[in-house]
Amino acid sequence: MKKILYTIGLFLTGAALLSSCMEDPGTEIVFDKKPVVEFNYATFSTKPKDRAVTLLDGENYPLQVQVNWIGKAPGNDVVIPVTIDEANTTGQEGVDFIIPKKEVVIPAGETIGYLDIEVIDDQYSGGEEFTIALSLQPGADYEVSKNAGSLEYDYFIACPFDINTFVGAYDCDEPGYAVYPVNFSLVYDGTGNEPPTTQNDNFWDVGAAINYEFEPTSIVDVVITIPEQEFVYGSNTYVVTGTSEGTVPNTCSGDFKVSYTVKRKNTGATVDSNIHTFTKQ
Repeated sequence: MKKILYTIGLFLTGAALLSSCMEDPGTEIVFDKKPVVEFNYATFSTKPKDRAVTLLDGENYPLQVQVNWIGKAPGNDVVIPVTIDEANTTGQEGVDFIIPKKEVVIPAGETIGYLDIEVIDDQYSGGEEFTIALSLQPGADYEVSKNAGSLEYDYFIACPFDINTFVGAYDCDEPGYAVYPVNFSLVYDGTGNEPPTTQNDNFWDVGAAINYEFEPTSIVDVVITIPEQEFVYGSNTYVVTGTSEGTVPNTCSGDFKVSYTVKRKNTGATVDSNIHTFTKQ
């Protein structure tokens, strides 16, 4: 199964400011301090958006973290050591990730370098997350930004949406009532005009067959709804609607939650408003 790796660069503080002066208008900028190095994500005014990359089982995901050199480009290659902040790193080096070389090289005449990281994919089934915290180290030819010399990278491994992940036997937890078995069968696979749809064969634990529609909002995210439907229990007819909005269906395990409302058809009175938690058996 393919999996998805979310990477979110979380900068610790804002961008560093570098003092400079100009001889006269229109002349070359003269830097009167040492060059400063910083992690690129720290220069953004807002947090970078989530980025998702498809992973294949058994393959590592390579990531490059950009480091900026602020100042006059160096005349020779400059090597910037990088350390892992163990106190703020929840991932385990060699198990969760690999950093082949804990250094960034700024080539002569350039102002950008990269740190290579590989996330080890072998062990993941999806849903795992961890953090790598990094710090740039000072050198004789440059200074490290006080505000942007450290970076935390959060990783979340998820799975691309597949309607078949949400088919099969489940335990339904209905607060205030009980946990009872239900089964979801495939109604539409989403290849035609109808949205991906499954059917719960035991809604409300009364044997009511209720359809659930799935609307993918990204390659890994989906919103599940119960479109308005009627079912009969005893001598009464009820109308049910529901949504998973506000929760995150697990596209790896198939577990999900749906808030629902049940009303009497003849009066419109609400008889139940609750949340069903579905856990794959």
